[in-house]
Amino acid sequence: MQDDWQAILEQAPYLDRADALVLIEYLSERGATDEELSEAAKTGTLGPLALELALRPPGELVPFDAAVQEAGLELDEAATMWRAWGFPDPREPLIKVSPRQVQALQILAQMSRSLLGRETGLQLARVIGSSMAQVAEAIVDAFRVKVEIPRQDEGQPYSEVVKDYARIGGVMIPALNTALGDILTEHLLAVSRSNWAVDEERAAVTRDLVVGFADLVDYTRSTRALTPAELAAAVTRFESVAGEIVARHGGRVVKLIGDEVMFAVDDPAEAAQAALELIDALTVRIGLAAGPVISHQGDYYGEVVNLAARLVKAAEPGAALASESVLQAGSVAAEPVDLPPLKGFDEAVPVYRLTR
Repeated sequence: MQDDWQAILEQAPYLDRADALVLIEYLSERGATDEELSEAAKTGTLGPLALELALRPPGELVPFDAAVQEAGLELDEAATMWRAWGFPDPREPLIKVSPRQVQALQILAQMSRSLLGRETGLQLARVIGSSMAQVAEAIVDAFRVKVEIPRQDEGQPYSEVVKDYARIGGVMIPALNTALGDILTEHLLAVSRSNWAVDEERAAVTRDLVVGFADLVDYTRSTRALTPAELAAAVTRFESVAGEIVARHGGRVVKLIGDEVMFAVDDPAEAAQAALELIDALTVRIGLAAGPVISHQGDYYGEVVNLAARLVKAAEPGAALASESVLQAGSVAAEPVDLPPLKGFDEAVPVYRLTR
């Protein structure tokens, strides 16, 4: 059999030949075809192939077009949903899918047809795909930096590293999938209990929130002197500290945008306290605004968001500026600040600096 793998080994000159042979034999024993081995060797993905084999769901893989037809789905409909998840077109080249993947397509297609409508169903698919891609990238990158690279630096054979992470992944990832489902359920219940309304056209959900932006001071200049490791550590600390403080005050971080974090809190007093704690913990400037926001795909839009974004740009380092609506909605200590008209606002907006 080893003679049959010589052509495959020729495509993986980046690996030690003896170690590559051990790895190819291991993959073959776990069901990899010669075609899969050849492609993985050529593209440098023998390791990921081991993880794929460990996680491959039961059941025969079927060509995409035949699978969706058997499931009662239109080919174009299924392909569009697949792309909405963030994957390449499944027809060019034609891929093979598992029964579970087809079932997932069926579930979302049925939700779209009977409940949400096609466009809203695709929007939901995009949110799911984007969120899962972010989770996947975080898991893989963390493993590579914390496990794979250190073990290889210690001189351990690549084949042994691959065997271990395939074994661990085969156990941990299914368990993680269950945990992700439980976390989703808790978030669904929490969101369903929150206050909400609809716009005048009854086309979008609105929520009354305090929206905040926290901007790291001198981020661009300081990052020029940082190594990639130092930059990663700085961003991790920023996101971690911001997330912890905001969550402690009943809010959530909506997104991280480079050197800026956007967060949302229900209660103005809690939002103000979170802003002051962020200033104590980090070198930031902050803008806060309160009122109805448009909730769309897990993000927020509207005049309140725009105002908070303008206020953070106008704030001095170590200061938190708030709109008048933040003070009107809760018990918040602040002092008035004179500012020129903010960009995008025709008239001067009353602005206040949060105090202790």
